[in-house]
Amino acid sequence: MSLMQGISIYIHTNATHKNFRVATAPVAAPSREHWRELIAGSDSVYTSSVDAFRHVLVIKGRADVLDQIRIIDYDGAEHAVSLPEPAYAISLGTNVEFDIDRLRLEYNSMVTPDTVFDYHLADRRLETLKVREIPSGYDPTQYVT
Repeated sequence: MSLMQGISIYIHTNATHKNFRVATAPVAAPSREHWRELIAGSDSVYTSSVDAFRHVLVIKGRADVLDQIRIIDYDGAEHAVSLPEPAYAISLGTNVEFDIDRLRLEYNSMVTPDTVFDYHLADRRLETLKVREIPSGYDPTQYVT
């Protein structure tokens, strides 16, 4: 079943689960009785946001104490953005365009300074755009997490 049947709105709500869930409803009939659950609330996954773009939904959340970004296309296929380290913080950057082929992400870890990535949706590839310069010098090979 396609996620996009006509024009829909996406609702991020904690009305029935403390860790939030995502529902969808037709724009023409957005009242609660027309909501269809898209992502159920979960005791192990906290869903913090949902962003709708022309071809994909981007779900930001936290699972197993780590931030995660899931990409769901409107045919229902989904994947998580794969990140280079086992412990990190990731968030959505500024993504002002509706019709995207890449997603701006902000990343850091205990061994990686603030980094801006573009995540290319077609080939699921991270492109490093900017890494915060450490004025006193920094050698990442001297650190482990």
